[in-house]
Amino acid sequence: MKKMIRTCILLLVVLLLAPAIISAQTSRSTAVVANKRWQQFWVKFNQAVKKKDRVGLREMMSDDFDDHGGGSPAEDYVKDVFSKRLSREYRLALASGTKLFDYDDRPSRITKRGEYPQLIFIYSKDKVWQWAAMMGD
Repeated sequence: MKKMIRTCILLLVVLLLAPAIISAQTSRSTAVVANKRWQQFWVKFNQAVKKKDRVGLREMMSDDFDDHGGGSPAEDYVKDVFSKRLSREYRLALASGTKLFDYDDRPSRITKRGEYPQLIFIYSKDKVWQWAAMMGD
């Protein structure tokens, strides 16, 4: 009888912990895949900026682009990248490279330069990197 109770308790513990273990493995494997795909995206993103490819840049942006309360549509930020007033700031932000960033519980990166503009990139649910947000004044 005691052996059966122990077996039932052990089975219950395994069943309760299984989803957490599976979830941890899934998020870890997602991060591994995201990191492998990052460099290719980063090169493509920088090339789009360098070539002033507005369409290509917009395609690499999230549809729900977050400007942290600025109220501007994503297309305005694409224009800003190439504007005389801000293009230098964007080039400096891109030249600073990126670092890992905690954003929206997904693999994310942010440009290292601590001044405006800080570009935030996320690995989307569609399993592609996207320019997802802006930070800064």
